[in-house]
Amino acid sequence: MADIRRQQNRDLLKIFCKIYPLTFFPWAMPKRPLKVGIFEDLVAAHPALSKTRLKRLLRDYTSTYRYIRLIAQKVPRIDLNGDFAGNVSDDEQEQAISDLARRSGTSLLQEAAE
Repeated sequence: MADIRRQQNRDLLKIFCKIYPLTFFPWAMPKRPLKVGIFEDLVAAHPALSKTRLKRLLRDYTSTYRYIRLIAQKVPRIDLNGDFAGNVSDDEQEQAISDLARRSGTSLLQEAAE
């Protein structure tokens, strides 16, 4: 079942990479933090898509090491057009640094904060 979901996420991401080339990037490519509330934007833009499927994709997309590292570095957020959509908050940055440290050890804590 997990393999099926993983493949579904990959397939949906490929579609979003084509529709939103300035916002979504393939798994191996560098990403940019997404706008807070982008889920609602996607639901409005794609009402036929399952909300559960969208949530799964966004959860997987935003839980990668690279993505969390960008949050720790306070890279600006983007919307569906790839435009600036706000900054990462200090609380979000602290949570990301904590997540990185928990995943990889405390040496990355210092590196992410730089």
